Amino acid sequence: MKQLRQDAGLSQQQFAEYTGFSVSYIQKFEEGKREMKNNHLIRFSKVLELKPFYRSIKPFTLL
Repeated sequence: MKQLRQDAGLSQQQFAEYTGFSVSYIQKFEEGKREMKNNHLIRFSKVLELKPFYRSIKPFTLL
């Protein structure tokens, strides 16, 4: 996420303001000290103008 934020030209402060999270939350997430929740991922994606992707898992059968 850090690289995406930097590629968008945003500081941690700006990213925090746009997402509504604190700078310390952004820092901890970028350092791998916090896990991202789905609703946070959606908020980050909107700010960074990314399209969220959904992974579909198809059932399989054993032969």
